Amino acid sequence: MDVNFTYPNSDLDRPDFLLSLLGSFWSGTYGGRDVVEATMTAGARAVAQAHLDLADMIASMSRFNVPIFHRENWHFLLFKDSEVNKILPKIKRYTDLRVISPPDFHVGVPLDSRLFAVPCPKELKEVPVILNRITEPSLTLIQGIDYWVEDGYIYFRNDPFKHDLLPVQEIWADGRVVDWQAGLWLYHGKYDWHTTYQQFGYALRAYGESSENYKQMINAVLDSAIFATTNSSVESAMSAITGIPLAHSSREVVEFIGEDCRALHVITDKKVYSFPTGSKLLTKVGDTLEVGQPIVDTLQFVEFSRGQVNPDILDALVVGPGLLNWGYYSDLAFENKELPLTAIAEHDGTVKVRFPIGGFPGDIEKFWNDIDHSGFGNGKTLAQMLDTRAVQDTPTTAASLPATINPFMFLVENVLRYNAFVVRIKASRISSDALGLWNMWFLKRVIPPYMLMIPIIELEPREELVIMDGPGDETRPGYSETVTSFPCALADDTINPVAMIQESVRGFQIGGRCE
Repeated sequence: MDVNFTYPNSDLDRPDFLLSLLGSFWSGTYGGRDVVEATMTAGARAVAQAHLDLADMIASMSRFNVPIFHRENWHFLLFKDSEVNKILPKIKRYTDLRVISPPDFHVGVPLDSRLFAVPCPKELKEVPVILNRITEPSLTLIQGIDYWVEDGYIYFRNDPFKHDLLPVQEIWADGRVVDWQAGLWLYHGKYDWHTTYQQFGYALRAYGESSENYKQMINAVLDSAIFATTNSSVESAMSAITGIPLAHSSREVVEFIGEDCRALHVITDKKVYSFPTGSKLLTKVGDTLEVGQPIVDTLQFVEFSRGQVNPDILDALVVGPGLLNWGYYSDLAFENKELPLTAIAEHDGTVKVRFPIGGFPGDIEKFWNDIDHSGFGNGKTLAQMLDTRAVQDTPTTAASLPATINPFMFLVENVLRYNAFVVRIKASRISSDALGLWNMWFLKRVIPPYMLMIPIIELEPREELVIMDGPGDETRPGYSETVTSFPCALADDTINPVAMIQESVRGFQIGGRCE
């Protein structure tokens, strides 16, 4: 739950109203009304903070309304000059909007200005305004323009100790000045008290940094535990893990699509969605969105229900050892395209079929041996299953088999059609505020044991720019590279087993009871 940044937000922000509550004598007759008004205002600020604390506590009772950050109306930050770390900006790109450019700023030129990092409470995540005093401030600093908050520091554009409007106090020791200190008021700051984890995440043993995505993932897991797993709970969890939003409600109409230097924005009649720049859209202006519908191709769900699937959505499917029998060294790849089907006639009149699959030769040989052994053991071979004749009154031959086959569709229609689905993720387009793909282990508590989720994480290589040394000609290129050697261990043809190999034997006593 959050509160709009408005002033006055309530009667507690109106000193004249508070003074009138004492009566006309104190508000109009008494000569020292300014002192009384200041006293009432100070008490009102304490009450306002107590009201915020109470509202946060009430909201924390619901996993849907639990506040992500705790709010403090006022916090006095006292810091010393010796604590200010004069450092260079972490990111030297002109697209970094957190760093305000100096007057001599040019596009493509790294920033040379220094930043001034002042330590602040580690729980502080955001503060919209910083003032030099509470009443009638003469110095107002705005987040994103004059400073930003990150990793327990407030990064100022200018040295706060060099500002004329900020009072600086000398610190004396042994009769001399050893340091200086100053103070600033942080207004309406947000502090990470890990409320979502303390209230609900601990029950799932799922610790994470407080964020809207973390809260969404916790709710998705709890929804599955309470109401049973649904498509929406899995989609909501994956949306939080990747930071890619899906359509929030049904019958949303796309009204505007635009992109700036920060993100790609899709605006509907009900919500605004933002995605990393460069994302590929799956919709256009005028389209109607339904709940859970992907808007960009960064996160997509492919269901194999009844063996019906868009054949163009995946190029291939790789089946790992977790889906294969024992004895396989690595994965097997089934391409999504028509490939030739080969029939092999045996001496006993039976026919074996083969089609190309990817993998190590030993794994491919074992795969087909297992297929043949299972077919002969069950009384119906794969060739007989692929027989195109309506009536199989004679043994299967090469003429009764199809000429080509799609290995991917064959796998979907015959093996994965009942209880499997694919989650397709483009890793290069994941949002910067995503929980991270390692959190996918939480889905083990969401997906039933009879369901299979196959994550496909697509990695896209980043383009590397080559800076030409000069124009090339017919005999000399405009760019050259130098090959350097890397010192490695020297090869040795002789091995002394006595000096290099040692063996030891340890004994363990194992006991227990089967239940």
